[in-house]
Amino acid sequence: IVLSLALSGDSEEPPAIKVEIGPRYYVEDDLGVRELLGDLSCQLSLDSTHYERLLDLISEGALVKGSMLYHDVVGIGCDASEVPRLTAYLRPNLRRYHLEQDG
Repeated sequence: IVLSLALSGDSEEPPAIKVEIGPRYYVEDDLGVRELLGDLSCQLSLDSTHYERLLDLISEGALVKGSMLYHDVVGIGCDASEVPRLTAYLRPNLRRYHLEQDG
């Protein structure tokens, strides 16, 4: 678990704050993370389109039940103006691209 603060030069401005945790501690697989982030995005009125597109791209649209291959860390927090934020750190399979170039 990581708690991060983004400090500014203005002591009157509240810091942005975020809690980040590896999703393997609270969901079973990439499919569960995708569902969780979709639900949270709706609840917080955030647009998850870019996340969905990137996840589809790096997973080639083939997430496997019971497998956590693409999500590394998920964060939830708010910026200094208290606007909610979701963060997803994704793990692309770079080995696959390296092997394709060598083959």
